[in-house]
Amino acid sequence: LQPALSSGIIETLEPERFRFHHVLFREVLYAEHSTVSRILLHRKSGDYLQRRYGDDLQPYISLLAHHAFEAAQTGPDGRAVHYCRLAAEDAIARRAFSEASELYECALQAAELDPTSTTERRFELLLGLGRAQYLSGQLNDSTTNLMKAAIEAYRRQDWVRLAEALFQFQHVCQQSGLRHVSSAPLHLAGLEHLPTTASSLRARVLASLAKAYRTAGDPESAASAFHEGLAIARGQSDPDLLLSCLRKGNWVIGRNPQGVSEGLDIALEAYDLAHTRGQTEAILDSLTDVIFQLCDLGDIEELGRRLRTLKSLALAERQVHFLNNVLGFETATAILQGHWLRALRGARETLQQVPLQAVHGLQGRFAFQMFAIHRALGSLDEFAELVDRIVADDDSSRRWMPGQILLHCELGQLRRARAVLLQLGEMNGLPRDDLYPVALVYLAESCVRLRDIPRCTLLYKQLVPYRGLNVTLPGALMLGAASGYLALLASTMGQTREARVLFEEAIEMNARMRARPAGARAMVDYAQLLLDSGRQRDRAQAQSLLDQALHIAKQLALRPLQQNIEDLGSSVAIGTLSKREAEVLELVAAGYSNSNVAEALHISHATVATHLRSILRKTGSSNRTEAADYGRRIGVIGRV
Repeated sequence: LQPALSSGIIETLEPERFRFHHVLFREVLYAEHSTVSRILLHRKSGDYLQRRYGDDLQPYISLLAHHAFEAAQTGPDGRAVHYCRLAAEDAIARRAFSEASELYECALQAAELDPTSTTERRFELLLGLGRAQYLSGQLNDSTTNLMKAAIEAYRRQDWVRLAEALFQFQHVCQQSGLRHVSSAPLHLAGLEHLPTTASSLRARVLASLAKAYRTAGDPESAASAFHEGLAIARGQSDPDLLLSCLRKGNWVIGRNPQGVSEGLDIALEAYDLAHTRGQTEAILDSLTDVIFQLCDLGDIEELGRRLRTLKSLALAERQVHFLNNVLGFETATAILQGHWLRALRGARETLQQVPLQAVHGLQGRFAFQMFAIHRALGSLDEFAELVDRIVADDDSSRRWMPGQILLHCELGQLRRARAVLLQLGEMNGLPRDDLYPVALVYLAESCVRLRDIPRCTLLYKQLVPYRGLNVTLPGALMLGAASGYLALLASTMGQTREARVLFEEAIEMNARMRARPAGARAMVDYAQLLLDSGRQRDRAQAQSLLDQALHIAKQLALRPLQQNIEDLGSSVAIGTLSKREAEVLELVAAGYSNSNVAEALHISHATVATHLRSILRKTGSSNRTEAADYGRRIGVIGRV
């Protein structure tokens, strides 16, 4: 090595340790060897490491894996698979999850070159690869390889291994947003062939089957399978088994509006058990589930505390997927509360995760978040093209139709909105997936805008179970109290008394969640209902609501809402001026003096003065000119 050292090609790190001065030197010298020469040198290097460090190979396991893999073509001795697998497990222990994924990939490639490699070995490698990819945040790739492992076990009719693969597959699948048509049938085949004495395994398969049913949009079968599996697990006196069955159980039970409280109990039990057992990954999982349920319940204070804990732990454990969940929750909270810069930053950061994670629905999550932001700010024109592109590229575009319909309504394209609504078909046929409550709300607002009373009636029945809850798209969006959307439907359907109660509920809940945009919208919708009653007392309450909503709209730059408030404010002002006061104001605006007004209307000078004082008070004006300007602005002048 001395000539290389003298010429500066390599440099000394410490006695007997050297490195190339620049990586290009290494690459050029490496390329000078033929493929056969390189393979033989790698094998020679691996043999040397084994001889020299045979008693303690652990520190050199990555080097051994590298040389063994590069020399894998020299013979089927199994060393490449063995060392790559050991190095992958070591990488997972060091939380180097992407490195572990690459090493498992190498092990699988080496196994393909080894004719003595068994299908059992391939199963184990696929299972390991799927887990490493899950930990590194590559959820789609993880589900693909775990399903390959399940199919490998099914072909060999190894029902125990099938159960193990399916349990891991469905756990990841639930978080990636993907589903596989063969998932539920494979679960059922496993249950059919597992011995009845294998209670623990059957409990795990049932818990996994529940997730498969839930992903496929069958919540009733999902709940049944989950409770059956959980009952078996509780009878086994095995806390680890119970924990594995509880994990994600809230997603099976708690996404149903009647099961939100039970879902929170399940998530909290899993969280406490995970702490007791010291299982960090399960702690992350169950803590995320607790937050999901708190979103539905609208407990934003507790949600914030739990979210900070999740973020801290996910950073410490380098868990990309959970950090992405944190980002989703933070962005959803920012949208709910009208923190637009923070929301835009979070939504765009989500989009940057798409190439990294390839999680099904990340681009959709971005679209939902951007739609909510642009809609609130009145800038949907620049967003419409993005929605059209996403819908065109999405395999299940029917899921996007409610959003399309609302977008067309917001842009004033009512004919297009009706056309897509007709294409959507029956309201009762909406998929009961995670998008369901948001789809109901989007359709409710659209059908109110389109004055489609029959559909409003159907949507009211479907949305009623969500009364008292926050409308959410898990980990992506929170739209405020469901009661506000129910009130809007009830008002449109002519159920005035029920609408009043629901509006009051919505305003109170949105205030508790600090959901100011949703709260302001509920105030404006309520004010409209009150104005329609024609009663003077209701008009006073409507004005108070509009004043509060206008304050929020100005603070949060809610331009469309601000315009709506100003339009309604005109109605309030017109309604509070008596007919005679409106007549006086019009003549004053035309330049009439008090005497001319008295003469024109055949009333006394004192009566004119009284009317003018009332007009100035009601319009908030300090003189006749201001009152006339106000009258022109709100449309009083020219309407009497």
